[in-house]
Amino acid sequence: MKHDKTDKQIKEFLKRELPQAPVNPWFTRKVMNRLPEKRPNWAARIENAGFLVAAITLGIFWYMLISTTTTSNVITVGDIFNYVVMIAMSIALSAGYMFSILRKI
Repeated sequence: MKHDKTDKQIKEFLKRELPQAPVNPWFTRKVMNRLPEKRPNWAARIENAGFLVAAITLGIFWYMLISTTTTSNVITVGDIFNYVVMIAMSIALSAGYMFSILRKI
């Protein structure tokens, strides 16, 4: 509580004592033009490549699972377990990718 009061006092002091910035519609553009070029983010590229490899691998496993299930006449407990695991892995991969995108926003 004491910090809130101190923060308010500092804010009011700065607002009173510092000069106001002049109104200039070109200010943002000037600042943005003077910023350095964005460097490529290699970590994001590696992360996206990892998600792509995981998605392709998961797709191959889904194909293998579905093709072996459709060729046999019986669905076993092992097949059901494999489907549950594959669904969980698909959800985990999708959630990981979504969180990765949302973190960058």
